[in-house]
Amino acid sequence: ELSRFEITELLSMPHDKPIVVDTNIPLDILKSISDYDHVAVMLADPSKSVEHFFNRQDPEKQFLLKQIQKTDHPDTALENFKEALAKANSQEHYDAFMNSGFKVFKRDDGNTDIFQQYQKILAHFKLD
Repeated sequence: ELSRFEITELLSMPHDKPIVVDTNIPLDILKSISDYDHVAVMLADPSKSVEHFFNRQDPEKQFLLKQIQKTDHPDTALENFKEALAKANSQEHYDAFMNSGFKVFKRDDGNTDIFQQYQKILAHFKLD
């Protein structure tokens, strides 16, 4: 549903410099509007994506956690949210991204050097 709004917003942005976007535009739409050199897929192990979702200090994630904690049954709400995350981060979805034809950057326990990942992403986008 949000893809139309995101794409409209992207099209309204200036075209004189690179724009980096963290998006959830579906793969089939990305394939129709972009190419390999302009998309990078960032993946983490599906179970870790769920388990560590709220461990980052990302303002949006912390806002969600606070809202969950305000509910009448926060433990139940949190489990429900994690179940939804697990569906969104299923092995099937992970495999679809891995086999999407786009450049994939994996986050794993052996790759904790964020600066090194950043450099690889810049190189992929030819921004280095």
